[in-house]
Amino acid sequence: MLEFGIKKSTDKFVHVNSVPNGIKCGCICPECEDDLIAKNNCKDKSNHFAHVNLVEGRACLMTQLHLAAQNYFLNIAKFNLPKVLLTYDGRVLTAPSKTINITSSKLEAPFGKFRADVLLETDIGQIVIEISVTHESEKPKIKYYKENEIPSLEYDLARLKSLEVKSVVDLLSKNQAPSKWHYAWCEKQLIHDHIENKRLEELAELKRRRESAKKSARKYISSKSVLLPTINEIMKYSIGEIDYEEEVQVFTQKNIVVDEITIFSESDDHLILKCIKQSTLNASHTLYIAYPYTVSLPEPIKSISGSVIVRQPSIAKGKRATWYWHKSPQLEEKRRAALELFKERCNENSKRQKSTELAEPYIISLSKEYAHGQDSYFKTGYGNWKQWLIKKGLFTPQKDKKNPSYPHILKYYKIHPNLWMFDEWYVLVISVIAEIVDNIPLHTRIVTSDIFKQTAMYFGLRNEFMTFEKEVSPRFLKVSSSSLIIRSAVISSVLDIFESEMKVNRDSNGYVRIGSLLESVRPK
Repeated sequence: MLEFGIKKSTDKFVHVNSVPNGIKCGCICPECEDDLIAKNNCKDKSNHFAHVNLVEGRACLMTQLHLAAQNYFLNIAKFNLPKVLLTYDGRVLTAPSKTINITSSKLEAPFGKFRADVLLETDIGQIVIEISVTHESEKPKIKYYKENEIPSLEYDLARLKSLEVKSVVDLLSKNQAPSKWHYAWCEKQLIHDHIENKRLEELAELKRRRESAKKSARKYISSKSVLLPTINEIMKYSIGEIDYEEEVQVFTQKNIVVDEITIFSESDDHLILKCIKQSTLNASHTLYIAYPYTVSLPEPIKSISGSVIVRQPSIAKGKRATWYWHKSPQLEEKRRAALELFKERCNENSKRQKSTELAEPYIISLSKEYAHGQDSYFKTGYGNWKQWLIKKGLFTPQKDKKNPSYPHILKYYKIHPNLWMFDEWYVLVISVIAEIVDNIPLHTRIVTSDIFKQTAMYFGLRNEFMTFEKEVSPRFLKVSSSSLIIRSAVISSVLDIFESEMKVNRDSNGYVRIGSLLESVRPK
């Protein structure tokens, strides 16, 4: 509803309650300039103005809200500025809300080629107020405020358009209306304080690094013992269309004792020690230990020729410094040797990859042949399994039941291509594996390679398995093929069956026996 109008006789912005009722109010709409009728004796709703000739539009209400906000700032002596949140140099700088005294207010104040909605003269200087109802301030105006460091605050009243004007003004007075600073009243001081605090922090950090470096240097000078850090390098090598890349250890960390350590160079940004070690042939080797106090290496450290170890300062108090080789010409021979070994491994991997790719189809074929040929294995395997059960006391023939029934658990797991290498009926193989695992104490880690070894001793292994095992590499096998040739994976595929029966438990470290596997294969 329209609560404010313009008094024609004074051209002032007035509230409906301050003028006579009806057409005698003498007011016009601030937007469309149509005559208004004051309805200030309302009972069922708030007092308001009504247009005489035109239909009240959205623009009329928006203009009313804008003028009401301007009028509010024109008639106050104190104002509570909202808090300041300023992002600068990767940090958020803040200042709390502040109550200011207003000495004068002016509407539509000129600033260059722009006009501010409200200009406040205050005890902390000029403050510009922009009021956004239909659209925000344009970018050129905002840029002008920032470049000229004009404290400027914009209120977004479009988000409050559903409220009555009095409610919006009330939010302004309580500093609860949505707002943002284009240029904060204290922005320059906040930035100045931040830069000064940062400078002091950097000086304190430089002092800490210098003291830490000198403490380390004194220790080396006193002991004449030097820590040579590990060297790891990324090496690359291509064979045909295959590219190999690996982090290779060129040099392993170790301590050496030298004959002499002295200060070679010292300044505000670094400390350099010179270490000399005499050899048995009256020759000497020189090593430099560099302590930069800054993130980037100072030029005196960069210009050293010979072997240089750098102690990179810690990033903060309580953190550890890191050591690395800046230059290591004396280790070139080790680097070449490491590269040659890497190339040998790559060539070996290339051969293993090719042999794995050739062997894998045959392994899959043998496993499928075994899985689908269980009828022939059953003919001899069932009798062997029956005798095994009797021997282990797991089955006793009766008149009404001379032969054991299938284990309940294996009725749901009938395809086991992963057991092809044992060349025996899968029920007997799994039963024997269950017995071997049951010999492990409860809650004890199961070593799958040991289980495979004992199973192989019981059944023996097919010659094809022994041949293909030497030709394949787990690295190049398909995941689905691992349980067909990798010993630990073969046993894992069996243990997974018993995990569903809660006889074993699997975690990131492997399997643990928590029940009797034999009970799961006992005929019911």
